[in-house]
Amino acid sequence: GILLTFTYLLIRNSRKNNKETTEEEEQEPAEKPKPVVLSIGFTLLGLVGLYFGAEWLIKGAVGIAESFHMEKRIIGLTVVAFGTSVPELVTSAVAAFKKETDISIGNLIGSNIFNIMAVIGVTAMVKTTEVDAEVVSSDIWWMALISLALLPLMIIGKTVGRLKGFMLVSTYIIYISLII
Repeated sequence: GILLTFTYLLIRNSRKNNKETTEEEEQEPAEKPKPVVLSIGFTLLGLVGLYFGAEWLIKGAVGIAESFHMEKRIIGLTVVAFGTSVPELVTSAVAAFKKETDISIGNLIGSNIFNIMAVIGVTAMVKTTEVDAEVVSSDIWWMALISLALLPLMIIGKTVGRLKGFMLVSTYIIYISLII
């Protein structure tokens, strides 16, 4: 419910801002849209690939956890998290390279909001999910503190450059080192 409200408000405000912007600027000629059938085909192909990719990722992660005698939580926080974040990393890097920083930052913030609200929400609606005590006592606090630390990093200077990027990657490395 919170995600739906957030999404509605985001779209409403975006349309309002876009309407104001388009009134001020000249419209460029629109690109010819792709055929709907082609878009539907690509979407279905992507969903099939996503299903099998998720199956393989989970089986591989469980196999790694078992072979190294590691907790599945650690594999989830490292291998699975990395595997599911690579598309976001590539998308954000390409957007940043093309100087589309709003897309880059929006993608990262949006995916985190979606993961917290929709992924956990839908998963819990499908099957009750137990939260490991270690997650409550440690991991959730790391997530909260890092999220809070990100706020001043983005506000100060209103840019995220190499130094701030290095600080974020270093924090991740420290976190992973501590949990392993």
